[in-house]
Amino acid sequence: VKCLSLILPFSDSLSDRFYATLYRKLLDHAPSTAQHQLLDLLWKTLKTDQVVTRVRAFVKRLLQIATSESAGFSAGILILVSRLIEAKPQLIVRERDAQSEIERSEGSGGMDMEDDEEERYVDLDDDGIPLERRIKGEKKEKDEEEEGEGLESEDEVSILI
Repeated sequence: VKCLSLILPFSDSLSDRFYATLYRKLLDHAPSTAQHQLLDLLWKTLKTDQVVTRVRAFVKRLLQIATSESAGFSAGILILVSRLIEAKPQLIVRERDAQSEIERSEGSGGMDMEDDEEERYVDLDDDGIPLERRIKGEKKEKDEEEEGEGLESEDEVSILI
């Protein structure tokens, strides 16, 4: 926290690396003596940040942390969030503004609104073809050669997967 506090005054435009480090630091359980410094650093950093989506991500993480920390630190987080909302009213998206916000983020190539969902993985065969496509009938010459060696039909392939 002290190192990040020392970097802040000397940097005119903070890099993504600084914000990523600060974001990761939120997950570390800071001792009670460093909590005040952390909240002060967050206030100075987030009130000057021009990227609204990043500030929203910090606010979301802070509110998650507030549910599991001590009462004093949680109160400090809530005060920080309320002051951030006063300083940056665009942090709150009202229902009538939500659709335009979604369209703007999709059109500008912004963050995907489904970032909170789990990632989906697809198994690939040796040739880089997704196995689900291969099972549905896209057999390669290689597969036809292997039929004589072990597996007799596509049904057996789907059972193995």
